[in-house]
Amino acid sequence: MKQLSGLDAPTAESLLGKIAIANSKVVYRRFEEIFHSEGFAALRQRGAKVQRPLWASTGTKNPSYSDVLYVEELIGPETVNTLPPDTLNAFKDHGRIAGATVTQNLTDAEAGLAVLKALGIDLNAITEKLQEDGVAAFAAGLAGAAGALMIAGPKLRSGGWTPPIYPLVSLGTGTGLRIVAGTAVVFALAAVFALAVGVMLRRGVGAITAGVALFVGPLLVAAAVGQAAGAFLLRVTPAAGFAVQQGVQRYPQSSAVCLASHGCYPLAPWNGVAVLAIWTVAALAASVYVVRRRDA
Repeated sequence: MKQLSGLDAPTAESLLGKIAIANSKVVYRRFEEIFHSEGFAALRQRGAKVQRPLWASTGTKNPSYSDVLYVEELIGPETVNTLPPDTLNAFKDHGRIAGATVTQNLTDAEAGLAVLKALGIDLNAITEKLQEDGVAAFAAGLAGAAGALMIAGPKLRSGGWTPPIYPLVSLGTGTGLRIVAGTAVVFALAAVFALAVGVMLRRGVGAITAGVALFVGPLLVAAAVGQAAGAFLLRVTPAAGFAVQQGVQRYPQSSAVCLASHGCYPLAPWNGVAVLAIWTVAALAASVYVVRRRDA
């Protein structure tokens, strides 16, 4: 931690490279208290899944530390560790597995955090600031992408370039706003639909598979089969919701070649969203019925 490096004290130096691990061990203990308690046991019997702790991007940034430090010290049941490729290869080469290390030396971890607080360093404030900075960075990236789309599109076209298929859609027009807002609605409905399917199947993998099959599958199949069959799929499946992204003007004389791959859908934009909404409501109703039958 930068704050520790700036303190001229033996106790501060002794904490270098240890606070992140100590905090993770305390977090893991809280995870065990929540998900291995009697309160959660009843939920587990009804199909609830444990929300596993995630140790994200555990590559070692400081070259003076072991290159597998945050892997060896955070091993434990029901955890997820996302290792960068170099760290994964290093661990395969010389990493050590010494049992569930994330549960070991918890007293030392708590003592280290207490010393950190005594030194005047507020770990909660630091982690909250990191979270805020991360959200701000994502928001800035989204705004930057939107701005680039609005600026680059007209400039490229003024230089003679035209896109091969999709038309120019400005975010400042009704069509552009409908596409952005409608896509957000589609994603929200898709999330609720997947949640309902997950409740019925009791499997996250099953919910993901069903979601991909019903949302992405029809788009892929529609591109491979005939126009009539493809249009039928995009009218009756949850993929109909993507019609809200339609950005081309349809004309009667060209309706026979209206393809989703060209930004054209057989349903009007909000009609497609309505079809998706019907699927979502049906999935929710089915999940409620299944849960009540299961608990009966």
